[in-house]
Amino acid sequence: MSAGPDVHRRTRHSAVRARHGVNPSLDGGITLVEIVVAMFMLAIVLVAMVPLLAAGLKVSALNTTRATANQLASERMQLAKSSGPNCTIVSSLDGSAVFNDPRGVPLEVVTDVGACPTGTGVVAVNVTVTRLDTSRILSTASTQVLVR
Repeated sequence: MSAGPDVHRRTRHSAVRARHGVNPSLDGGITLVEIVVAMFMLAIVLVAMVPLLAAGLKVSALNTTRATANQLASERMQLAKSSGPNCTIVSSLDGSAVFNDPRGVPLEVVTDVGACPTGTGVVAVNVTVTRLDTSRILSTASTQVLVR
């Protein structure tokens, strides 16, 4: 019985590899040590990125709170402008209110309306948004409303 063509081809291939200094029994692919080393290197890279991720989340949270504060101040300014020219209605906006941003941070919106002029004139409206847990002013806005 003679060996088939596949056996002859495998034997010849092994002989060629042996001639070039490659041991056919050592060509087994990736070893467990190589996998462990690659995983260790990947872990080092990921651990180095954790502080970067934490800083990014902190900045994102602060930006959310600031954007909410600016939006609240802008809405209050629009309300004051649309309340004119009746000075009594504009004056009714004077006071404060507490709102929460999407993350639950309490924000106090203080609207300060100046005194109504006699006759036609302008009344000053100032809005300040303060973060209640840190007492930090996040947004301020001022305008003048024409009243009669």
